[in-house]
Amino acid sequence: MTAGAETVRYALLDRLRAWRGAEEVELGSRQQRTLLALLLLRQGAPLSVDGLVAAVWGQDPPLRAVGALRTYVSRLRKLLEPRHGTGDAPAVLVSEHGGYVLRVPVEAVDLGRFQRDVAAAELARAAGRPGEARELLRTALALWGEEPLAGLGGPGIEAERARLSARRLSALESRLALDVELGEQAAVLGELRELTERHPLRERLGELLMRALVLSGQETEALAVYERTRRVLAAEFGLDPGHEMASLAGSLPLRRAPGGPPAPGSLPQAATAAGTGTVRSGFHRPAQLPRDLADFTGRDVAVERVTGALTTAVGRAVPVVLVSGMAGVGKSALAVHAAHRVRGHFPHGQLYADLRAPDGGPADLGGVLGSFLRALRGPVEPIPESVADRVSLYRTELAERRVLVFLDNVTDPELIGPLLPGGPACAALITSGVRATAPAGAGHTHLDVLTPDEVLAWLEKAIGPERVAAEPEACARLAEVCGSLPLAVRILAMRLATRPSWTVASVVESVSGRNRPAWLRVADLSAEGVFQREYARLPVRLRQALPAVARSADEDGVIGTAALAGALGRSAHAAHDLCEELVDVSWVESAAPGHYRIHGLLQEFVGAREFAGAREAGGGPGREDGPYAEILFAPGDEGGRGAAARRLRPGGQDDLAS
Repeated sequence: MTAGAETVRYALLDRLRAWRGAEEVELGSRQQRTLLALLLLRQGAPLSVDGLVAAVWGQDPPLRAVGALRTYVSRLRKLLEPRHGTGDAPAVLVSEHGGYVLRVPVEAVDLGRFQRDVAAAELARAAGRPGEARELLRTALALWGEEPLAGLGGPGIEAERARLSARRLSALESRLALDVELGEQAAVLGELRELTERHPLRERLGELLMRALVLSGQETEALAVYERTRRVLAAEFGLDPGHEMASLAGSLPLRRAPGGPPAPGSLPQAATAAGTGTVRSGFHRPAQLPRDLADFTGRDVAVERVTGALTTAVGRAVPVVLVSGMAGVGKSALAVHAAHRVRGHFPHGQLYADLRAPDGGPADLGGVLGSFLRALRGPVEPIPESVADRVSLYRTELAERRVLVFLDNVTDPELIGPLLPGGPACAALITSGVRATAPAGAGHTHLDVLTPDEVLAWLEKAIGPERVAAEPEACARLAEVCGSLPLAVRILAMRLATRPSWTVASVVESVSGRNRPAWLRVADLSAEGVFQREYARLPVRLRQALPAVARSADEDGVIGTAALAGALGRSAHAAHDLCEELVDVSWVESAAPGHYRIHGLLQEFVGAREFAGAREAGGGPGREDGPYAEILFAPGDEGGRGAAARRLRPGGQDDLAS
């Protein structure tokens, strides 16, 4: 623990208990134990006095609630810090920012060990080690009793108990999925049956039970599970089972009996949110979403905005959601993650197309439509030759289905209209660097760089919490040197993950120097390559103006519009209009009207191109490291053509528009 205190171990996942060595600590009254539990659940984050009062007593606290709270804090300090003298500052239960924080190691709380093992299991499974992942999950689940926080009450505890129970069930589902994957389906049938009865709306449990039954040769019972789940979901939400269950049921041999109801596996009458229409028998259910990233981290607000917008309007009008942002900010990663979160709402399939051609230009509309129609109709059904006829047939196919259409990397907004579904039960998800890409009425989420906490959480997943805890300052500095840009963070995290003997500090020192571009390149990922591709798509007049924009920005990337006007030889109004155009294409951010900022890596990239152009024109000697590296050397060198290497900082925090 912290200095001056013996190690105390805590249990939250059953009845709240604490031990100092082998001796159990008596934790006092129920409300005092409730206070301790709430602080432990915060895992090192402070909780305000008002928040604690509301969590312990609810909306109608006693008159002396704050005084009682302070009494409980004093008593807990005596229990948890026995060596704490009268004149010593508390080291464990600390007053901070108008509230209290409990400083205990993650390993000292069973919840922390549970989270550690679950995260390690996810990484092991992603790395193709299912046996190791299952053992880690078994270890994590062994920490649980029958009910977390048993014996405690209050609004805060009830909410936390529900959250913890959901976490346990999710980990249990993952372990059961691994049991089935590893051939132990017969051993878990009883457990799966019991869980599906207790949680009839958990579709994943139903799918696992179906799969275990099929592998055990009990296909008829598997179909009965599908039909039961379908009825429950239809009654509660007006939904059909998702793709996994439907595909599994459709692959089974049972068919409709003469004169009887349709067998669940044949699915000829899948109702849709459109109302009374039906989908023709034998229709195909495309499942084209790219795989979700195992290390996707943070972005909670943005993910909730996107998933909410895609699902809440189903049945009234086609929801269309645009995710925009600068190059490398993780638009596609977030959209893929959100699409997987909502795919259960679109049981008739998910279509995906990358609308950026290999050469960086727009994809061929006729080819995309042909691919979608083959996915919806099957490879043997005829497809019209003309684009107009393909659009008509495409919309007919989607008219009474519930399908998610994912249009990634849109470079030409004119491609979107023909690819939008017309059926009111469908939805469309779009990613683009151009903010004005989506049609009128679409939801819009614009991504900024990661927060420092999100970068640290990502690093914990990628290189392990132990390495992050060992070098917290270096990890914070790593976020700074790459401007918290997800692409750059991913590249550096990949380097560290594959080189476990390297320190974070050594990587930060290297990236802070003149070889930054070389360090921001690994395998087929390259910050320079991504920037160059987006740069090439800009109109010529914007490319010509970008060097002046980069020179007009200070070391924090803030653009002085007066300085920019002078550099351009134009009016302040023209400089403002130019910045607004660059905001529209996500090369510049604007946190408030008239205030603009360019990300440090983009600023360096643009300056590098300017320097390279000057060198090619005979302006001075060059270097061996490539155009992006030219800008990263000492300020004022090479005849003043290179910009100073700058200390990168995260960009401004734009509000997420919707």
